[in-house]
Amino acid sequence: MSPNHFSNSQIKILNSADFENTGQLRDAAESNRDPVLLVVSADELMEVLTWIAEKDDVCLDDSPEALMEYRVQSLEVEIEGLRDPLTGLLNRQRFESLLNEAVSEADFDRPLSMLSLDLDFFKQINDQFGHAVGDNVLREVSDLLRECKEPIRAAARVGGEEFSMLLSGDEADAAEHAEAIRRQVDELVVVEGINVTTSIGTATTRGGIDGRTLVDQTCQALYAAKDQGRNCCVSYSQVVAESRKSGQQVDVLSLENQARVLAQRVANVITMRSRNILNSARHEADVDGLTGCFTRRYLDRRLNEEFTEETQLCVAFFDLDHFGEVNKNFGWASGDKVLVEVCNVVRERIRDTDWVGRYGGEEFCVVMPGVSLEVAGKVMERIRAAVEEADFVSVDGKPVEMTLSIGLASADTIDGYADIMDRASGGALTAKQNGRNQLCIG
Repeated sequence: MSPNHFSNSQIKILNSADFENTGQLRDAAESNRDPVLLVVSADELMEVLTWIAEKDDVCLDDSPEALMEYRVQSLEVEIEGLRDPLTGLLNRQRFESLLNEAVSEADFDRPLSMLSLDLDFFKQINDQFGHAVGDNVLREVSDLLRECKEPIRAAARVGGEEFSMLLSGDEADAAEHAEAIRRQVDELVVVEGINVTTSIGTATTRGGIDGRTLVDQTCQALYAAKDQGRNCCVSYSQVVAESRKSGQQVDVLSLENQARVLAQRVANVITMRSRNILNSARHEADVDGLTGCFTRRYLDRRLNEEFTEETQLCVAFFDLDHFGEVNKNFGWASGDKVLVEVCNVVRERIRDTDWVGRYGGEEFCVVMPGVSLEVAGKVMERIRAAVEEADFVSVDGKPVEMTLSIGLASADTIDGYADIMDRASGGALTAKQNGRNQLCIG
């Protein structure tokens, strides 16, 4: 059966017939990070079984098609169980298995290095831009790591924003690849306004330690990198050298690094939460909870700011005619419903640069920067007609008629904020006195 029959599979199939000898077949299998299916002859089977890796499988070249397909599907299922679902990198469990195997084979002539990467201030990205953007950042970084070639042997996502890599090489090799990865991450542009950086710790073994110890050493180097300002690479040997220079034990120095990083992290979380609380409180103070319009407080502050800029400005002051009768005849819930729907009618007919403030109970202002009195008058007349024609109903479905009395004033002929509000509200009062449901220039 030709391996090409399974060309759509994510499993790589290595056929011994394509190699000069089983030694070349073994090298090809060991160079693949993912599981592979080895297709060999009956004469080669016993030899291959002596060195085949635990992640791989073997099948005879004259096996039935159904058996080969079953082996391929089994390896595909295994791959899914070894991968992080978001990034497609190896998961922690698979990485630790590979780490323990690799550490046991390390010696003086075959050094093994580990890199631990942590994305700097990643929680702030999630908080400010949302988890969907954060996930995209993780995917982009993962794609970058996946593209790393030899001597990188494995790359995994071992935590939320934490990644680990295995590298065949010494400290110099690890430092070179770590710095290259750091620069590539720093150059990523996932979303405009987001600067993604990573801190990297490295450690190297030439045998004599277990996987857990190598992990601890890279973590100590990683915390040192973060303590030095982040977006940098630090090796465990540098941590050791620093401890000797300061006269402290390595473990004590590492604990101090961790304590400072964690203290900064807690401070950042507190700062972010405080900012969110402040922004939320400010939003609640500036936005009317019922209608979504700006509050009187915001209206006063913003209009004063608009006047300092000396821009052309028109303000419309409108009042809902006979609104007290709506509350009396249909109830407060219906009155609130009508208020909300009237405000929606108004917002749908103004520009993005215009805004609406709730001045009082059923009194509102529309602020229109950069328009003449004539243009503003046409806008408010369209709003008046739209409200008059709208089909408002009470909460129990009964029709509610609603009209507006509107006053309009321009800043061109007025000296200040108080004057324009007096003139606009005076226009609304004149409209009511003249019979309501009309627009008067103040």
